[in-house]
Parts: sequence; structure tokens; C-alpha cells
Amino acid sequence: MAVTYNDPKTVEINFAEIKQQVSGYLAKVRIKTNGENLPQPIMVQLKWKGEDILTWLQAQRKLPKIYWQGRDDGLEIGGVGAALTLSENDPERVGEKYRFIRNILENVPGSSCLRFFGGAGFNNNVHPQKPWQDFPGFWYVLPEMMLCRQRMDVFLVLTLVIDAEKSIDELTEQLLRKIEGMNSGPDDLPALPIPSLLKRHDYPNIHGWQQNVLKSLSLIHSGSLQKVVLARQTTLDFSVRLDWAGILSRLKEQNKNCFIFLFQPKEGKVFLGVTPERLFRIDHNLLISEAVSGTIPRGADDLDDDRLGLDLLHSDKNLREHRFVAESIKKMFDELCDNTGAQPNPRLLKLSNVQHLYSKISGYLKKEISLFDVIAKMHSTPAVGGTPRDAAVALIEELEPFDRGWYAGQVGFISRDTGEMVVALRSMLLDESRIHLFAGAGIVSGSEPDLEWQELESKISIPLQIFAGEKN
Repeated sequence: MAVTYNDPKTVEINFAEIKQQVSGYLAKVRIKTNGENLPQPIMVQLKWKGEDILTWLQAQRKLPKIYWQGRDDGLEIGGVGAALTLSENDPERVGEKYRFIRNILENVPGSSCLRFFGGAGFNNNVHPQKPWQDFPGFWYVLPEMMLCRQRMDVFLVLTLVIDAEKSIDELTEQLLRKIEGMNSGPDDLPALPIPSLLKRHDYPNIHGWQQNVLKSLSLIHSGSLQKVVLARQTTLDFSVRLDWAGILSRLKEQNKNCFIFLFQPKEGKVFLGVTPERLFRIDHNLLISEAVSGTIPRGADDLDDDRLGLDLLHSDKNLREHRFVAESIKKMFDELCDNTGAQPNPRLLKLSNVQHLYSKISGYLKKEISLFDVIAKMHSTPAVGGTPRDAAVALIEELEPFDRGWYAGQVGFISRDTGEMVVALRSMLLDESRIHLFAGAGIVSGSEPDLEWQELESKISIPLQIFAGEKN
């Protein structure tokens, strides 16, 4: 028996090949671990050819959908459906959910493509408010189907939770039906139509922003704070529902040196972004993080760009802001790792519209440290919260007239031997015909409200150009 997916560019998929992989998995899985009954996913991986992953993802009808593209490892993944989903709004139970994921991964035959994708909000101590109702404080999914590109190789990955009463042939046929149910799309994404922008609102507006910055500076000067990261939500209303795939494709083209992510739990609700900031990466026991803080625009030409970069490297205000972040991460690593190392001086990270100060920190995890320990310790960093963290987060909750939701939270993937979490910056929430853009700025001694407002404008300049929006 053979099934051909309805796109001639892809390979013929054979019953015997899938059955062989299913049999191999069933021979290895352990149905119980320490008396605990765990879901047992099996995974089939098939060589694939042709078809852009983002185009394939747009064509699929199943939800949820996820998309991930690494910044520097050649990894690109599009996923649909949910073999398993874990969500939680009680912060006291989030640790249980991480341990549950870990137990599943440790007791299923390992594969580089078996990953849980998801994220957590900036502050999981509160229930999601509008417009974040469909994004729990903690949410992870093991996709049913993925196209997984690792540099030049592309695989179709099918995942199915075992039903103990079904035979190998029945499980194989179930996987084949998933392939038959896929849709093929056009060769390329269609050109993005720009809908009519009806209005723009900023929360807070410029007057509110100025007051928030001035109050923060008064607390900094009194010694209560060293740094706080204030954010703004810019809401754009359009005449029709927006095309997330076209938007993400354009953002990919115009944002280099960034991680790219998308999460769609329900129809019409999409959180996506292109962030430069890695929260951490774990590769076996090697832990890597980055301090990305301190910002200046790109120049009009190479000479102007170099001048601005030098200004940033010698800016007392930006260097202090960056140092708060780098030193904080280094302290976290000293608790989590042995042999911690950090770059002594920041470098420039040049993005399409801005330049940042950038430093790398690494170390080897102590034997008793788990993935959850790393997440609990590192989120949120002074790059998105402030210093001291608790005081800064409390001030953010007092001053900001909106719920950050997953903005400035953590998104990424967890697998058996590796994990990658990024800070969900340069992000937006699509809600039917409305888009919420988010941007933040670090406030330290020497910050000026109007200049920090312009930094926010610089950070959302590429989406605004895509939408051709003008403030009413």
C-alpha cells in the first residue's frame, strides 16, 4: 500500500516504511516509569522534498500551528495539530508541567525532531487578560505533523500517542491518514495585500509615557531601583482580517540575525515575532545565554552607521544599562553552572533597524540543575524587567495600562537533549482585524522620556512600514 501526498514535488510515502519505523518505536518505549502512566508518543520521520515550510503551514487547516526558525543553527520547523497539549495558569503548578514534559522525553526514543513548542507569559502570576485569553500563562504543544528543515535536509515528522489496543498496522494506517489529510499550497506565498488602516492607539500615549518615565527616574534617583524596562502597546485597526503568513514572510525578509516564531492556538489569534534575544540554549549540559541591551538606530549609510555604532559602544547610559543585564545573567549562571565564562566587553549586534550592545555568557550545568531550574532562575532578565527584579516588575504592573501577555515572555522548544528559549520581543498579537505591537525601553539614570519614545518608534518601524500606517 502506498499513499501519494497531493503535490507531485513530494516523495511517495510507503506503508512498509512507516510500519517499520512504528515497529521500531514500539520495541523501545516503556509504558510505565516509576509507576507513573505516561503518554507514549511514537514518531515517524520521512524524507521530504520541495515546498516552502511557511507556505505548507499556511495551507494546513488543523490548529494549533507553530513556526520556528533559529538564528544561527539552520533549523526551521512548521507544525500543525496537537498530539499532546499542556497548559497552566496557576504558577504553583507550572513546575509540574515542565517535569511532565521532561519525563515523556526521557522515556521515548530520542530524536532531534521530537520537540514540545510553546511559551510562557511575562508574568505568570496573573490570569490572561484581553486580548490574551487564548494564550495561557504556560502553554506547550507536541505537534501532530511537522516539516523540519535542518540546513539542507527536510523531513516530514508525524507524531501519534500510542493507543495500546491498536495493532501496528492500525497505527500505521492512522499515520497514513494524517498524510492524506494534508493540503498542498501554492509554490510561493502570495504577495501581501495591505488592508486599509483605520486607526492607531498607543497605550500609554506620549503624555502617559513621559509621566511613567519620570516616575521611574524618581525611584531610580532615590535608590529604590537601578533599572526598569517600560513597554508600550500600539494597537492598529484594519478594515479586514490580516494575513499572518504574508506578514511573517515580510518580517523574515527584513529582519536578519533574529529568531522567528509564531504560535496560533485558535483561528484568528496569532502571536508572532522576530527577536534578536536568546534567553538561553541548552545543548546536553552546556548552557548559553546573551545580554542584549542598549540601543541606537542604524545609520543612513555605512559611514553614519559606523559612527552611531561607536557612539553606542561609548555611551555611558547604554553601557550601564547593558552592564545591569550582563552582570545579572552572570550571577544566575554562577548559581546554575560550573566554569562560567562571559565576554569582558560588549560587541555590536546589528539588526535591520537598530543596533544593540551584545555579550555572550556560557557555562556547564551543575548535575542537580534541571531545565525548569534554569527557566525559573532566568526569567525575567533585567533586559525585559529591571533591577532589582521584583521591584521593577511591581512598578511595571503599576504603570503599564495593558497586559503584556506573552510579550517579553519566553517562547521556544524543549527536546530531550536540547532546548532553546528566546525572549518574545519585536512581537505582535494578531486578533482578527486588529494588531497589537509591543516595544520596550530600559530606563536608567540619564534616560530622557522623548528619546526613549523615539526608541520605541525605531523598534516597531519595520512593521509600521509593512502596514504603511500613519498615526491619526
